[in-house]
Amino acid sequence: MALIEQASEIGFLSCCKNQLAHFKTLMQSDWYKGVFCLCLTFLVPEYIAIALVLLSLIFFFKTVKSEKLTIKTGRLGILLICYIAVSYFTCLYANNKMHSFLMASLWLTMMIGYFYVTTILNNRSRLRITIQTFTVVAFICGIISIFQYVINLFGNYQNLLNIWYPLDKLIYDIILPDQLV
Repeated sequence: MALIEQASEIGFLSCCKNQLAHFKTLMQSDWYKGVFCLCLTFLVPEYIAIALVLLSLIFFFKTVKSEKLTIKTGRLGILLICYIAVSYFTCLYANNKMHSFLMASLWLTMMIGYFYVTTILNNRSRLRITIQTFTVVAFICGIISIFQYVINLFGNYQNLLNIWYPLDKLIYDIILPDQLV
Protein backbone atom coordinates (compact mmCIF):
# COMPACT_ATOMS: atom_id res chain seq x y z
CA MET A 1 0.00 0.00 0.00
CA ALA A 2 2.85 2.39 0.84
CA LEU A 3 4.34 1.79 -2.61
CA ILE A 4 1.06 2.80 -4.28
CA GLU A 5 0.81 5.95 -2.13
CA GLN A 6 4.41 6.82 -2.94
CA ALA A 7 3.81 6.31 -6.65
CA SER A 8 0.67 8.45 -6.60
CA GLU A 9 2.51 11.15 -4.66
CA ILE A 10 5.30 11.13 -7.23
CA GLY A 11 2.68 11.31 -9.99
CA PHE A 12 0.96 14.26 -8.32
CA LEU A 13 4.24 16.10 -7.79
CA SER A 14 5.23 15.39 -11.36
CA CYS A 15 1.91 16.76 -12.56
CA CYS A 16 2.38 19.92 -10.47
CA LYS A 17 5.90 20.31 -11.79
CA ASN A 18 4.67 19.97 -15.38
CA GLN A 19 1.90 22.51 -14.78
CA LEU A 20 4.36 25.02 -13.29
CA ALA A 21 6.71 24.53 -16.24
CA HIS A 22 3.79 25.07 -18.64
CA PHE A 23 2.74 28.21 -16.76
CA LYS A 24 6.31 29.52 -16.92
CA THR A 25 6.40 29.12 -20.70
CA LEU A 26 2.96 30.75 -20.96
CA MET A 27 4.12 33.77 -18.97
CA GLN A 28 6.83 34.35 -21.57
CA SER A 29 4.26 34.86 -24.34
CA ASP A 30 2.84 38.34 -24.85
CA TRP A 31 -0.70 37.18 -25.53
CA TYR A 32 -0.90 35.40 -22.17
CA LYS A 33 0.67 38.29 -20.29
CA GLY A 34 -2.16 40.44 -21.61
CA VAL A 35 -4.82 37.89 -20.67
CA PHE A 36 -3.25 37.52 -17.22
CA CYS A 37 -3.30 41.30 -16.69
CA LEU A 38 -6.96 41.41 -17.71
CA CYS A 39 -7.76 38.61 -15.27
CA LEU A 40 -5.98 40.39 -12.43
CA THR A 41 -8.23 43.43 -12.86
CA PHE A 42 -10.98 41.51 -11.05
CA LEU A 43 -8.82 41.14 -7.93
CA VAL A 44 -7.59 44.71 -7.51
CA PRO A 45 -9.21 48.13 -6.92
CA GLU A 46 -10.23 50.27 -9.88
CA TYR A 47 -7.25 52.61 -9.70
CA ILE A 48 -4.88 49.63 -10.07
CA ALA A 49 -7.12 47.95 -12.64
CA ILE A 50 -6.65 50.90 -15.00
CA ALA A 51 -2.90 50.35 -15.02
CA LEU A 52 -3.40 46.62 -15.64
CA VAL A 53 -5.78 47.35 -18.51
CA LEU A 54 -3.26 49.68 -20.12
CA LEU A 55 -0.53 47.09 -19.65
CA SER A 56 -2.80 44.49 -21.21
CA LEU A 57 -3.38 46.81 -24.15
CA ILE A 58 0.38 47.10 -24.67
CA PHE A 59 0.70 43.30 -24.72
CA PHE A 60 -2.26 43.14 -27.12
CA PHE A 61 -0.57 45.42 -29.63
CA LYS A 62 2.77 43.61 -29.24
CA THR A 63 1.02 40.31 -30.03
CA VAL A 64 -0.87 41.77 -32.97
CA LYS A 65 2.35 43.20 -34.37
CA SER A 66 4.49 40.10 -33.81
CA GLU A 67 1.90 37.68 -35.23
CA LYS A 68 0.85 40.08 -38.02
CA LEU A 69 -2.84 39.93 -37.08
CA THR A 70 -5.58 42.35 -38.05
CA ILE A 71 -7.78 43.73 -35.28
CA LYS A 72 -11.35 42.56 -35.73
CA THR A 73 -14.08 44.82 -34.38
CA GLY A 74 -17.35 43.75 -35.93
CA ARG A 75 -20.71 45.36 -35.19
CA LEU A 76 -20.56 44.71 -31.46
CA GLY A 77 -17.09 46.25 -31.27
CA ILE A 78 -18.27 49.43 -32.97
CA LEU A 79 -21.19 49.71 -30.55
CA LEU A 80 -18.86 49.20 -27.58
CA ILE A 81 -16.46 51.85 -28.87
CA CYS A 82 -19.31 54.35 -29.23
CA TYR A 83 -20.60 53.57 -25.73
CA ILE A 84 -17.15 53.94 -24.20
CA ALA A 85 -16.62 57.26 -25.99
CA VAL A 86 -19.93 58.57 -24.64
CA SER A 87 -19.03 57.30 -21.17
CA TYR A 88 -15.74 59.17 -21.20
CA PHE A 89 -17.50 62.29 -22.50
CA THR A 90 -19.92 62.19 -19.55
CA CYS A 91 -16.92 62.51 -17.21
CA LEU A 92 -16.77 66.19 -18.18
CA TYR A 93 -20.05 67.09 -16.49
CA ALA A 94 -20.48 64.32 -13.90
CA ASN A 95 -20.81 65.16 -10.20
CA ASN A 96 -18.22 62.53 -9.30
CA LYS A 97 -15.66 62.69 -12.09
CA MET A 98 -13.40 59.97 -10.70
CA HIS A 99 -16.25 57.48 -10.40
CA SER A 100 -17.40 58.23 -13.96
CA PHE A 101 -13.86 57.89 -15.27
CA LEU A 102 -13.32 54.59 -13.48
CA MET A 103 -16.63 53.15 -14.70
CA ALA A 104 -15.83 54.10 -18.29
CA SER A 105 -12.39 52.55 -17.83
CA LEU A 106 -13.97 49.31 -16.66
CA TRP A 107 -15.99 49.27 -19.88
CA LEU A 108 -12.71 49.82 -21.71
CA THR A 109 -11.52 46.63 -20.03
CA MET A 110 -14.49 44.81 -21.54
CA MET A 111 -13.60 46.24 -24.93
CA ILE A 112 -10.02 45.05 -24.67
CA GLY A 113 -11.31 41.65 -23.60
CA TYR A 114 -13.54 41.66 -26.67
CA PHE A 115 -10.53 42.47 -28.88
CA TYR A 116 -8.61 39.59 -27.31
CA VAL A 117 -11.43 37.16 -28.01
CA THR A 118 -11.96 38.24 -31.61
CA THR A 119 -8.33 38.78 -32.60
CA ILE A 120 -5.79 36.92 -30.45
CA LEU A 121 -7.66 33.93 -29.04
CA ASN A 122 -7.86 32.45 -32.50
CA ASN A 123 -7.45 28.77 -31.62
CA ARG A 124 -8.87 26.30 -29.11
CA SER A 125 -5.71 26.06 -27.03
CA ARG A 126 -5.53 29.79 -26.35
CA LEU A 127 -9.23 30.02 -25.61
CA ARG A 128 -9.03 27.03 -23.24
CA ILE A 129 -6.07 28.51 -21.37
CA THR A 130 -7.84 31.86 -21.08
CA ILE A 131 -11.00 30.26 -19.71
CA GLN A 132 -8.93 28.30 -17.19
CA THR A 133 -7.22 31.50 -16.05
CA PHE A 134 -10.56 33.30 -15.66
CA THR A 135 -11.86 30.30 -13.70
CA VAL A 136 -8.94 30.44 -11.28
CA VAL A 137 -9.46 34.18 -10.76
CA ALA A 138 -13.19 33.65 -10.19
CA PHE A 139 -12.33 30.94 -7.66
CA ILE A 140 -10.02 33.34 -5.81
CA CYS A 141 -12.72 36.03 -5.82
CA GLY A 142 -15.20 33.49 -4.44
CA ILE A 143 -12.82 32.40 -1.67
CA ILE A 144 -12.27 36.04 -0.68
CA SER A 145 -16.01 36.68 -0.56
CA ILE A 146 -16.68 33.53 1.48
CA PHE A 147 -13.92 34.53 3.90
CA GLN A 148 -15.41 38.02 4.23
CA TYR A 149 -18.90 36.60 4.76
CA VAL A 150 -17.73 34.20 7.49
CA ILE A 151 -15.74 36.97 9.20
CA ASN A 152 -18.83 39.19 9.11
CA LEU A 153 -20.91 36.45 10.77
CA PHE A 154 -18.66 36.32 13.81
CA GLY A 155 -18.31 40.01 14.49
CA ASN A 156 -17.66 43.44 13.14
CA TYR A 157 -14.19 43.17 11.66
CA GLN A 158 -14.38 45.90 9.02
CA ASN A 159 -10.61 46.12 8.65
CA LEU A 160 -10.45 42.44 7.66
CA LEU A 161 -13.43 42.74 5.33
CA ASN A 162 -11.85 45.47 3.26
CA ILE A 163 -8.66 43.89 1.94
CA TRP A 164 -7.53 47.02 0.12
CA TYR A 165 -8.31 49.46 2.98
CA PRO A 166 -4.70 50.53 3.71
CA LEU A 167 -4.00 51.20 0.04
CA ASP A 168 -7.40 52.89 -0.43
CA LYS A 169 -6.68 55.18 2.50
CA LEU A 170 -3.29 56.11 1.05
CA ILE A 171 -4.67 56.74 -2.43
CA TYR A 172 -7.82 58.65 -1.44
CA ASP A 173 -6.39 60.63 1.48
CA ILE A 174 -2.93 61.48 0.26
CA ILE A 175 -2.51 61.11 -3.50
CA LEU A 176 -5.87 61.97 -5.09
CA PRO A 177 -7.20 65.49 -4.60
CA ASP A 178 -10.64 65.93 -3.05
CA GLN A 179 -12.08 67.38 -6.25
CA LEU A 180 -11.57 64.08 -8.08
CA VAL A 181 -12.78 61.87 -5.26
